[in-house]
Amino acid sequence: MGVGPHPATDPGTASCHLKAGSIRGSGGRARRLLGSSLAAVILGLTGCGSGGPARVSPDSALSEQCDAVPSGAERVTLKARDGVRLGAALLGPPDASIGVVLSHGATQSLCDWLTEIDGIAAETRARFLIPDRRGGGSSEGRPDVGSYVTDIVDALHWLKKAGAVRLAVAGTSYGAPIAVAAGQEAGARSAEGAVRLPVCAVIAISPLRSIEEPGGSIQPLDTHLAVPGVWIAAEKDNTGIAANARSLFDELRHDEQGRLVLVPGEDHSLALVQNHPEARLLIKDAILSCPP
Repeated sequence: MGVGPHPATDPGTASCHLKAGSIRGSGGRARRLLGSSLAAVILGLTGCGSGGPARVSPDSALSEQCDAVPSGAERVTLKARDGVRLGAALLGPPDASIGVVLSHGATQSLCDWLTEIDGIAAETRARFLIPDRRGGGSSEGRPDVGSYVTDIVDALHWLKKAGAVRLAVAGTSYGAPIAVAAGQEAGARSAEGAVRLPVCAVIAISPLRSIEEPGGSIQPLDTHLAVPGVWIAAEKDNTGIAANARSLFDELRHDEQGRLVLVPGEDHSLALVQNHPEARLLIKDAILSCPP
């Protein structure tokens, strides 16, 4: 299912033109109050809209934003290239050699992923950084599709400066094309021929193929930039999302590492990872594929 002028023919593109009602709730569990059940399904699958809990300061305690915070999770405040402050959560061992940035779905916040990522970080000994997208949750500014990719790339730089030797980037639903494009940009070679960042894996869960909004677009398949191994999991019985997954896996330039997993059912994004061990295993295998 797609959103935009031609949803029937372009299920992989999010174009956030639908108007939603007010947002209520906290702890990353807010749900949109929509007059149309169809609109609710569309927005839920594409991750359109601002989503997330009531806004908090980027340097507020995680417990002020989220209902449940794993022990050891830390608040981090990132500064974007234009000076906007982005709130983030940091999980995993400080001495981890692998760092992973997660770009969440747009109706989510970092809170939604804390518990699941805490477990994956412990099992893989990777360090995860989960920023709230600008304009939502604990991040300042306004939603700006033109800044989403560079914000994730800057988060990868932050992990490298903090000691990570290898980097991976993951994205779910609306956040998937952002993560893929960030992996392309971060792993591209400079004019001198040096790889900008040591990105070793790109992970997409329940992905959109692209994002098109009035403020700009993100089109990973149009750049022709190579990425390292591509690891994708999606719900098989949502034909639009499954088609996105196949398209990204088949058309992205990447090395031989990677895997495409289509999971029976329609569980989307976080539910796909929580309810299906094969989706969770794909994330772990992607991280562990990174050389030491």
